[in-house]
This record gives sequence, structure tokens and C-alpha cells, in this order.
Amino acid sequence: MAAPPTTLGKSLFYISLWMFCSVSMIIFNKAILSTFEFPFPMALTAWHMLFATVCTQILARTTSLLPSVAKGTVTRGDYFGRVVPVAMTFAVSLILSNTAYVTLSVSFIQMLKASTPVVVLLLSFVCGLEKPSTVYVQIIALVCLGVALASVGEVLFEINGFIAQVLAVLAEATRLVLVNLILKQLKLDSLSGVYYTAPACMAAILVPFFCFEYPRLSMDVFTPTFCIILLINGCVAFSLNLAVLLLIKNSSALLLTLAGIVKDILLVCLSFFIFASPVAELQVVGFSISLFGLFAYKNYKSSPEKFNEVGLIGGLASSVFGTGAAGASANGHSPLPVASENSGSK
Repeated sequence: MAAPPTTLGKSLFYISLWMFCSVSMIIFNKAILSTFEFPFPMALTAWHMLFATVCTQILARTTSLLPSVAKGTVTRGDYFGRVVPVAMTFAVSLILSNTAYVTLSVSFIQMLKASTPVVVLLLSFVCGLEKPSTVYVQIIALVCLGVALASVGEVLFEINGFIAQVLAVLAEATRLVLVNLILKQLKLDSLSGVYYTAPACMAAILVPFFCFEYPRLSMDVFTPTFCIILLINGCVAFSLNLAVLLLIKNSSALLLTLAGIVKDILLVCLSFFIFASPVAELQVVGFSISLFGLFAYKNYKSSPEKFNEVGLIGGLASSVFGTGAAGASANGHSPLPVASENSGSK
């Protein structure tokens, strides 16, 4: 498929591709775990990791898409000291998140996920990676208010699923902080990151799987039709990793921020139409507040000095409308750094 000719068109093309893969993955997982009555989130997550392991092993031997692997960037000491701890937290995050999809609606889960940057920020304060500021406090307050309103307004609230998703957010935030602390200096490309983390994730998942899910799992469920569904699901999961890789290389941070917000809104709407998940008015208000806080957070990260100088509203106006240093550089290109994206199968 030919890429669009313009830079903006090319960015929008890859953003659309990423959004399609990401939304499809979440809806697909929800359907398998609930609609197809396969309530085994550990088994599904282990399958994703196995599929990713096989695919990256093949790509590493047949293509040049994994430069970090080809260079031997990760030593044995790096693997066990840096990659494995990150993979462990990633496994916990994926298991808990997929567990939540068994009982909670997709829309409510997306609302709860909006709190992830706040948890990352709080852990970063504890680890000394970030320094508190007035703007940070305002952003945290906005997101927390939004998530609280969304939780109070949830019609189909289920405590076990809620706890699972809250713990999943905590695990994912811990993973992101660990990446910043111990893995970032390895400078792995997206697919190489999957190459190294997927086997460790799978190993971490298999232990609780054999303890808690395997005794309840009947082989009768693996009909030819369901096996084909799982194969397609694995392809979608790995396609998401490829879409992330293309997105990082071909988009700006501002476009990524807007795309992430549009994707969250789209997921809430699709959940309403596909799974008939009820969405209360109070949840719409809370989710909107959380998304605004998330948008503010990502823009603040791109130019903290400007925000600290002119405040939250002034900084947002500068970032969005280009009314100051955070808007556009002298050569007319956005100075915002390219944002990274999770390379998992969620």
C-alpha cells in the first residue's frame, strides 16, 4: 500500500493504522474473554507473548527490522538485570488488564486507564525522576477528579474487575518507570524490545497460568474455529507492535496525543454500540475531564519551562495554537519530541 505523499498525510496514515490495530486488539480481546466465553486472561496473554516471540525470532533471522538484536546490544547481564524486571511488571499488567475485561465494560476500563500517567508521575516523584510543580498538581487533580466521577457513574460496577484494573494501572506505571530507570539506556528499538521481553513475559505468565487457570481449562474449547480465531487474534496483537514502530518514526508528539484521545473516545463509543455497555452522563463528564488532564500532561512534558512560566491554560494555548515558544520552531516544524508507545498487545 502506497504511503500518502505529504508529511501530514503520512503521519495521519500511520496514526490511523495504529488506531485501527489498537482498537481492534482491545475489542477482540474483550470478545474472546466475554462473548466467546473464554475467561482465561492468563492463557490469552501467554498466547500473545508466544506469538510475538515466534514472529520476532523469525524477523531477526530474515530481516533487518531489529537492529538492536543484530548489534547484540543486550548482554546476558543486561537481560537478567534490566529486561527481566521490566518483563515481569509487563506480564502482571497484561494479566490484570485482561482479567478486568472479563467483568468490566471496555468503556469503563478506558476511563480508568486515563489515570496511568498520574500514577507514573507519582512514582517518578518517589524515584526522583521528576520534581513536583504547581502545574503537575493541577493536572493530577484534573485526572483524579475525572476518574472519580467516571467510577461513581459506572452502572455495571464490579468490584473484582475494578480492583484488577486499578492494580493493572499500578503495574503498568511501575513498568514505565522501570523502563526509564533501568532499560532506557539500552536504546532498544520497538521490535527489539518485543524480541527480548516477550519470552520473559511468557515465562512469568506460565507459572500462575498452570496454578490457577490450567486445572479449569478444557481442551474441548479449542475447536478448529476457535483456533483460527486465536490465530487471527495473535496476528492482530503482533500487527499492533508493527504499527507502533511505524507510528513512532512518522509522527509528532502533538499528533500522537490527539490520536490517543480520539482512540479512547472511539473505544468508549464502540463499546456502547458493540457490547451495549451503558455510559452514564456523569461518566461522560468525568471521562472528558480526564482526557483534558491527559492532554495537558502530555503537552506539559514537551515544554515544562513554558508551562511553569505562563501556567496550565497559557501553556496549553501556546502548545496548541503556537502562540509562544512551545508552538513552533523558527523553521516552521514542531519542536515536540517524538513520543514512544507501549509495544505490548493491549
